[in-house]
Amino acid sequence: SFGVFVVILLEKSFEGRHEHGGFLESMSALFAETNLAHVLANTLCITGALLSFNVMMVVREHLGPGNLMRLFVLPRTKEAEVSA
Repeated sequence: SFGVFVVILLEKSFEGRHEHGGFLESMSALFAETNLAHVLANTLCITGALLSFNVMMVVREHLGPGNLMRLFVLPRTKEAEVSA
């Protein structure tokens, strides 16, 4: 999460470097002008997406190739419905 936050701040500083006359000036203006709630919302969304991706990759690796898609695509069997 902290890495995502740093990258977002660097990105916003890089985008505003022309308006403020340089990268360092843009970074100092960023802290004065930016909407912190917007930055934190972006950070949380990107962190959640990365976490979800990593969890799905671990599950996919554990189940083997093609088995994760079968869980979502194929209908449940009678045995799975009875045990649930």
